[in-house]
Amino acid sequence: MPPRVRLLQGWTGQLIALLPEVRVTQVRPLALFVVGMVWAGRVNVRAVAAALPLAVADASIDQRLRRWLVNERVRVDVLWRALLPRLLASRADQDVLVVLDPTPHNGEATILMLSLVCRRRTLPVAWRVLPQQTAWPRPQIDELRELFAEVAAALPANCAVTVMGDRGLPSAEVVDACRAVGWDARFRLSADARQGHSVRLADGRVRPIWDLVTGPGQRWTGAVEVFTAANWRPMELTIRPRPGPDRAVAPRVHPPERRGTGARVPAPRPRGSYRR
Repeated sequence: MPPRVRLLQGWTGQLIALLPEVRVTQVRPLALFVVGMVWAGRVNVRAVAAALPLAVADASIDQRLRRWLVNERVRVDVLWRALLPRLLASRADQDVLVVLDPTPHNGEATILMLSLVCRRRTLPVAWRVLPQQTAWPRPQIDELRELFAEVAAALPANCAVTVMGDRGLPSAEVVDACRAVGWDARFRLSADARQGHSVRLADGRVRPIWDLVTGPGQRWTGAVEVFTAANWRPMELTIRPRPGPDRAVAPRVHPPERRGTGARVPAPRPRGSYRR
């Protein structure tokens, strides 16, 4: 038996075992599509069909895959919800870094996505496709709470999870949503002379982040409180200089390192980030 045929049969059997509640007629095309994409190196259906080592015409495989893709009885959410815990099982007792990213797509949609950082790459684990030009059906925080809950339920026990995101995402509600599932959060913050967050220092003074450094190359770190409009949230703030001759800074707010992990989670490169 050719190696590719043997691999395809083994993978199909494994996928059927992983999805016992899904009909076999739905699982087999999924197995074909997965290995076909790997071998083809593309997501084009015709290329996927041509890459499969089946004793039938490529056109027939192409039609079979296309029928599966448009089959309304194939529920992506059901398949993914069943597969995700098994795909994340190897993360038990590890520090897990997750990126939260709202990505525009074709000017029509925004993909609100949670991705797992793995070997310098991000692998999507949960997402929502939302309109870009019209109002979202629900507030963003409701979508985020649901995404966090889905991924938290799929992760194995004893994971130390840190969420990272962009400047437009941080808020007290997002921090609280992360804490509700036991996660840390680190987000970019705006910090320049015209705009940005203010923090309350240990002595009770409230100051803009920008004012905590007075010249190029300076660093600052300390316990602060952020989000005055939400009655403050305790954080650790670290300000590091960005390359360049001006007074550009990269502030990061984060909690003390989680006890027992001993891990240092790399901070994002942007201007500012915050971590619960």
